[in-house]
Amino acid sequence: MKMRVLGIVILLLLVAAGYASWRYYARGAGALDNALTSVNIWEKDMGCTVSSHGRAPGHRMPCTDVGRYLNGQLRLASGDRVLIVAMGEVSPPAIDAVSAELKRSGYNVAGVFRLGPRKEPDGNQ
Repeated sequence: MKMRVLGIVILLLLVAAGYASWRYYARGAGALDNALTSVNIWEKDMGCTVSSHGRAPGHRMPCTDVGRYLNGQLRLASGDRVLIVAMGEVSPPAIDAVSAELKRSGYNVAGVFRLGPRKEPDGNQ
């Protein structure tokens, strides 16, 4: 009887640990699913690329024109969610500038993902 109870307790602990690790690794997946559009910010001031969810390659432009493009060309509704993807070594002020541009244009930032290498504030990678 004691072995059965011990086995059930161990099984419950394993299930709880598995669930916790799944929640930890899947925490950013919701931002991808909820965003209608993504804005890719390229390193070394190469500008931004805007692409609609599920469509072919996006449209390249200066990052200052992102809000105007979403309003004029894509005609997204105010309050829609937009995902920001930082490609490479994009500085935090550049991400903040795009985020502020999106908020000024009436959009919500669904999340910010970083892809590729990036430098920490102290210069280490």
